[in-house]
Amino acid sequence: MDYPTQGRRQSFVEALRVIPRPEEQRAGGSVSSAVYLQYFLRGGSWACILLLISLNIVTQLAFSGSDFWLALWTNKIQEETSRDKMKVLNVANETGESLENVDTFTSMNFVNIYGALVGGVLILSLGRTVLFFMMCCVSSRRLHDNMFQAVMRAPMRYFDTHPIGEVLNCFSKDMGQIDDLLPMCFINVRLSRQISLNTVGIIAMIAFINPYMLIPTVVLSVVLSFLRLLYLRSARDIKRLEAITRSPVFTHLGTSLDGLTTIRASRTQRSFIKGFDDIQDLHTSSWSTSAATTQWYGLALDGLSSFFVACVIITCLADQSHRSGDVGLAIYCALMLTNTLQWGVRQSAEVENQMTSVERVMALSELQPEASLIMDEDQNIQPGWPSTGEIEFRNVSLRYEEQQPLVLKNVSFHITQGEKIGIVGRTGAGKSSLMSCLLRLTEPTGQINIDGVDIGKLGLHTLRKNISIIPQDPVLFNGSLRMNLDPFNKHADEQLWNALHDVQMKEAVRASPDGLDHTVEEGGSNLSAGQRQLEAVRASPDGLDHTVEEGGSNLSAGQRQLVCLARAILSHNRILLIDEATANVDSMADELIQRTIREKFEQCTVLTVAHRLHTVMDSTRVMVLSDGEVKVRYQTYRSEATIHRRSLPLKELDAPHSLLQDRASLFSRLVCQADDATAERLHNIAREAYNKRNIFTTHF
Repeated sequence: MDYPTQGRRQSFVEALRVIPRPEEQRAGGSVSSAVYLQYFLRGGSWACILLLISLNIVTQLAFSGSDFWLALWTNKIQEETSRDKMKVLNVANETGESLENVDTFTSMNFVNIYGALVGGVLILSLGRTVLFFMMCCVSSRRLHDNMFQAVMRAPMRYFDTHPIGEVLNCFSKDMGQIDDLLPMCFINVRLSRQISLNTVGIIAMIAFINPYMLIPTVVLSVVLSFLRLLYLRSARDIKRLEAITRSPVFTHLGTSLDGLTTIRASRTQRSFIKGFDDIQDLHTSSWSTSAATTQWYGLALDGLSSFFVACVIITCLADQSHRSGDVGLAIYCALMLTNTLQWGVRQSAEVENQMTSVERVMALSELQPEASLIMDEDQNIQPGWPSTGEIEFRNVSLRYEEQQPLVLKNVSFHITQGEKIGIVGRTGAGKSSLMSCLLRLTEPTGQINIDGVDIGKLGLHTLRKNISIIPQDPVLFNGSLRMNLDPFNKHADEQLWNALHDVQMKEAVRASPDGLDHTVEEGGSNLSAGQRQLEAVRASPDGLDHTVEEGGSNLSAGQRQLVCLARAILSHNRILLIDEATANVDSMADELIQRTIREKFEQCTVLTVAHRLHTVMDSTRVMVLSDGEVKVRYQTYRSEATIHRRSLPLKELDAPHSLLQDRASLFSRLVCQADDATAERLHNIAREAYNKRNIFTTHF
């Protein structure tokens, strides 16, 4: 990727727009009810959902019953007070004592029943809250686990075509909202269903007190529903837009940190800072729009609520026939209704907005996975497979997307036991795609056999654990060197030390206080001093016993590659894939790696993808790829009349020396592109390897 420099007038964002990339998918319209259902089903079964609904209904009945009972109690006291005032002064003492006893008994009944209702509300509310939060915790954990499993099982093509910021966005911001904000939003709307139950109960009491108050209540409900619908139509899409514009922030930051050395070396800091500012401004603008929309919605709800309460108070004051308890209850219910509707509508809209995070997480959880890790055919595999490392391609084709052209086109060849095959070709010829077919990183068409077994019928675990690979970029995990060499603890320490000795890193590791338990930082970032230390080890009087710096901080990118090579040695697999493993190391490390591969993988089938032609000049055969096919060459012979071309084409899959004899071959032209001294050296390497192999074959 070509990054913009300071001298360019084109902004960073404009430069990024010319690079084709798939846009992040954004849903439209309201959040589907299926998303809500799946969210709660992941938190429990249908029984838990029904229990939660039942607890909400019973709690609301107890809550509304306590309010209604309190109104009855107030009216009873008012009636008794009015009756006492109307009594004549000369009422008998016996009658007064009898009335006092009746009043005392009645008051205690009201107290006991009201206390029981309040206690029931407390216990039921606590029970439903605990149940709800338990369901939310379980649902959140399962959503995360499902998304993590989907990402781990996603094809490699997904990560090639989607910025890593999309995945980080879902795992960080979206999961944070699901964990922290969404449960509280549900609680604020009284566990989703309580708002409706509260509203029904309050409206019923208002109708019982003054039926005319139903008119402004109905008007308020209609207007609130209209405002909610109007708000959600814009708020949902703004929330989704804010989430999508957040992904490039993660992507740009991660890319900048990964390439920080290159950015500073090329002095393009200002361009990257400008690019980050542009991306951050885009995200901030969408977030500010979302905040402004929410503020407008809250202001509209406050105005409607104040208007409704004023209507209720004026109605009650205009009618003098109502009792004080009824008037107080009506005003209390009006306040309760406005607060309930306002808070409920606002929080229900917020729940709808937060559920877009669940929607995005569930969408990422539905990624199409790779093939099965374990299949029935695995049981038919003999122990020690593959025993010879014989590879056969039969009309293998590969395309990464349905609408894209083929990157491999009917490739067919046969590799015998122990052959060393070099794979060369120009950029985009299909070299790495050929490796992907062997590991089934992308599923090809056709048939690939290893030791006579169709790998398309095997589980991915069985296939991949029996093939070793040394990639161009060494893969080291955060942990000890022991874990990086033997992640499944299958080998003894002596075998680990032997593998390090084979790649000439044994003494360097022994010099570390932690030895095999030396910590490797994420991505191997602490292995970074260059291959100079190996040279110092060799040049010192102590040889390999030379003491290296504490902590192994002098290990370079080349040494990281050696760790991957030691890991491949430990696996004892019969097939080794090398994907431009020496592209990022110096000539000394390249020579060490090549020599170790020749010695330790002599009996293995080795496929090497390389841009440096000298790394494959001593291969058994070289495969030349061009436009997804094995390059075809034609042998010519001279007759008396003219030069005739053979009718049967020959593939450029032969010994390097044989291919160099045909100056019309693509391989020969690639060699000729080097300077004369280099081309001569390559010819000599190919000739010596060819003669040595023929002498060895003739001898036996």
